[in-house]
Amino acid sequence: MGDEVIVCGKLTNYNGTPETASKQSYLYSLNGKTTDEPVIIEPDQPTGTGTLEDPFKFAYDEAHGTATFSISDNGTEAGQFLVYSTYFLENKPWVEGNTNINLGDEVIVCGKLTNFNGTPETASKQSYLYSLNGKTADDPVEPAQPTGTGTLEDPFNYVAATNAAAALEQGTVSEQDYYIKGKISNIRFAYDEAHGTATFSGDEVIVCGKLTNYNGTPETASKQSYLYSLNGKTSEEPVIIEPAQPSGSGTLEDPYNSVAAYNIGAALEEGAVTEEGYYIKGKIASIANNGEFGERFGNASFYISDDGTDNGQFYIFRTLYLGNRKWVEGDTQIKVGDEVVVYGKITNYQGTTPETMQGETYLYSLNGVTDGIEEVTATAIDLNAPLYNVSGQRVDKTYKGIVIQNGKKHVLK
Repeated sequence: MGDEVIVCGKLTNYNGTPETASKQSYLYSLNGKTTDEPVIIEPDQPTGTGTLEDPFKFAYDEAHGTATFSISDNGTEAGQFLVYSTYFLENKPWVEGNTNINLGDEVIVCGKLTNFNGTPETASKQSYLYSLNGKTADDPVEPAQPTGTGTLEDPFNYVAATNAAAALEQGTVSEQDYYIKGKISNIRFAYDEAHGTATFSGDEVIVCGKLTNYNGTPETASKQSYLYSLNGKTSEEPVIIEPAQPSGSGTLEDPYNSVAAYNIGAALEEGAVTEEGYYIKGKIASIANNGEFGERFGNASFYISDDGTDNGQFYIFRTLYLGNRKWVEGDTQIKVGDEVVVYGKITNYQGTTPETMQGETYLYSLNGVTDGIEEVTATAIDLNAPLYNVSGQRVDKTYKGIVIQNGKKHVLK
């Protein structure tokens, strides 16, 4: 905030919003500079061993037995090199119980090199970890044994699940569902709302679902399994949010809250505007894109609610500043969490968005501060007080020019 810029480009009126046309403008200058300072990074020089760079891509896991990571002299991105799909110590696939890699580990890798689509790297599965922090062999690991029958009472462990899936023909899916229990050792993709699923590779889980042999990789079938339990819990605690309720009558003494203002707007016909203005009170929950007060337009756009969250929020659109005037540089800027009282008319924009009416709304108070005119106290003026010129000499009312009376300068003509 506060940078001085010159922008060059084409203008448009987008849905009533004057702005630059998308991708048809550029920043000509930033605080007086028309070019940026070049970023100079001293290149690393070729030497011997390296340390893992942050972040490495895939740690070792038993499904593949390999790892992919980048190394450099000092563990930064400077001069990094990609070690792709490399085997573990002694040129063996990594198995559960082997030491895994961590950022900052010092490694020596032995293998063939390739230039893959312009990326210098080790050739896939044609290299191995010769040493890890000075050790050329890991402590011996007793191989895990399969356990369980795949039922809820006796779930498969990961070895038994692997064996059951590996026994399937490639590309086929098991007819029945199995329960599989274990601790998460690697997360490929955590749960996200876009997909609603996750891939596991701390937490102790039981997964129920069908198995498949996908191109030789034993795994659960995509979107045909679910998390039966997570650390012993089979259901998530429900998150209950009580909807905000309308309050207020729209007066200064009893302003509407965000829900009441929203309801007034929602009851209007598309594009209609209330005949009178209302006082609306709330906390700023979020500020619209480019919605802060600015000197160019002098207005702001933001959402308010009772508690500063998106629960029952109402849109304050292009409101003027305190005192029903445009904001100017030096005025207090709004921020999320501020408590405001806004006065203005309400409209139902396009029949879908109840909001304040642009040009007929202003900020009455900001965190309790208003821009009203304070009471003026008259000060008695002695019209017979002596007159003095600018040199300090006493003069009478016949004097022409600048005089000083009652400590104030004025002109006698």
